[in-house]
Amino acid sequence: MARRITDVFRSTLRRVVIGPQSKARKTTPITHEILINREGRIGARIFEKNEGIKVLDFHVEGPQNRDWYFHYITNSDHRVTHHYTVLEDRVIKAVTDPRMNPTNQNSVRFTDIGSEELGNFIQATKLYHDRVLREVYNRDPKTGLALS
Repeated sequence: MARRITDVFRSTLRRVVIGPQSKARKTTPITHEILINREGRIGARIFEKNEGIKVLDFHVEGPQNRDWYFHYITNSDHRVTHHYTVLEDRVIKAVTDPRMNPTNQNSVRFTDIGSEELGNFIQATKLYHDRVLREVYNRDPKTGLALS
């Protein structure tokens, strides 16, 4: 059974930050923030072909991979965040977009995502997992084993 990204993250973090370090070369500890940034950049590439927006990142955080974040900037320089929370029976999307209420920069709109968006979300998360396991953690997405 493939290992979860959070398990791979913990073992990688433990090995890099806590584990023995070679005296022949100095290594820079990889922090949670650095890994999230790498994962976010890889996630952003999933949406490269979307016209009208510049995708900043797409990544997962939180326990049990429940919280997904999608950050982008529109052509008119508006910064928008979609926060998806995966529940047992649905996915809730919280959109933060200053255009919804210009007087309140922290305006948030909550909605359940519909079937088409849910399909797109599932496809994006699968691509994300595969690419992150390969490119960040050097693991085969199907087996969880280290790539040679």
